[in-house]
Amino acid sequence: MTDTEFFGDAMSEDRHRQLVEQTLLRRAGRPEDIAGAVFYLASADAAFVTGQLLQVNGGALLGR
Repeated sequence: MTDTEFFGDAMSEDRHRQLVEQTLLRRAGRPEDIAGAVFYLASADAAFVTGQLLQVNGGALLGR
């Protein structure tokens, strides 16, 4: 069902499918999907970035 154990056994196949269908990319996120954002935020390039919400969610909020 998923590539990670984030939800463990708490998510049904049907609920997972519904959530994936709500994203613009129509796929579940993978750890490597956020690697670039994490790398940037941990770098000196992000030294002046404060109090921001960076949504790395495959367009889940836009797909609705």
